[in-house]
Amino acid sequence: FGDAAPLLEKAVQLAPREPRLRMELADCRMKLGQASQAIQIYREALRADPRLTELYYRIARAVHDSQGEAAAVPWYERAAKEDRENPMPHYYLGFYNKVHGRRARALEEFHAYLRLKPDAEDRKDIEQEIEDLGG
Repeated sequence: FGDAAPLLEKAVQLAPREPRLRMELADCRMKLGQASQAIQIYREALRADPRLTELYYRIARAVHDSQGEAAAVPWYERAAKEDRENPMPHYYLGFYNKVHGRRARALEEFHAYLRLKPDAEDRKDIEQEIEDLGG
């Protein structure tokens, strides 16, 4: 990833209207542990192409890594709304709401996660979470 970042930066300079290159550069920055830079680049890519709704989840993860879970919640919520096929925002929102005593909301999120990802490797664990919450 250290070798790829400068090449992706050049690619972005050569094709500034290609937001997917920015997305790849931001992914690279995340792998290098540079979440703050990644957030900025993801947001630039999203401004350039609002149809890249998967970026909301990527921003949420980067914010989670750099600023903490609470700061990431609005991004997870936006990701769940904008990228309706992605189960992962529901996963994180489920645990966040469970920890903060929002039982009904946690159940809703865990059920959404399993509905979107019925073959999840952690299905039994999530079902146990649901059972523990009385749902």
